[in-house]
Amino acid sequence: MMMDKRWGSGDPKKYLHDDHFAVYDDHNYIQYAGVAAQQDAYLRYTCQDTRSGTKPVFVGEWSLAVATDVANDWDPTKAENKDFYLQFWAAQVTSYEKSAQGWVSVIVFAFSPLDNRFPLVSDASF
Repeated sequence: MMMDKRWGSGDPKKYLHDDHFAVYDDHNYIQYAGVAAQQDAYLRYTCQDTRSGTKPVFVGEWSLAVATDVANDWDPTKAENKDFYLQFWAAQVTSYEKSAQGWVSVIVFAFSPLDNRFPLVSDASF
């Protein structure tokens, strides 16, 4: 797995004699994408996001983090933000499965029905 030429380090295919097993890694952190500070804007952006580049590409790093100026208001432990984070997660996963060959690793948060929080579950690979 390697980064493609969009990362500014040249075209790795240039030096491969056989790229049959080559897979490209992409990282996507929407919190740095300059999206308007509105939850619906984050969802719209995520649903329209395509992971273009050298194929096959897997999204090896991504996050549910939001811009620091809204992070306190959009606290994932607040009940009023529950639906947003569930939709934000689903939108990213769906995008990566449609425009890339999938997603590889994510810090997974899940709701506990007992205390309505986002306990950290795992750093899981899928």
